[in-house]
Amino acid sequence: KGLAVFRDPSQVTRTATSVNWHPEGSNNGKLAVSYAVLNFQDERLNNPNMPASSYIWDITNSNKPIVELVPPSPLCCLRYNPKSSDTLVGGSYNG
Repeated sequence: KGLAVFRDPSQVTRTATSVNWHPEGSNNGKLAVSYAVLNFQDERLNNPNMPASSYIWDITNSNKPIVELVPPSPLCCLRYNPKSSDTLVGGSYNG
């Protein structure tokens, strides 16, 4: 067995706010991870370079995400649709 660490590629330290396996599980090998700073009035939120990106990772390669999702506001949660696995829904920090 192995251990994989999926680190946020941004320079600003952010928390992984949600982790969601692709509905096809290990057959597909994709993991959707949203990253954000959720602490109200955190000084990092004033940073004009605060990234809003979240990522889709291939579980066999934790070095680089396979897709970068760039919403207008950081995503607090991210989920695959279990009935339509090509559809992803996310909830943003600003609503």
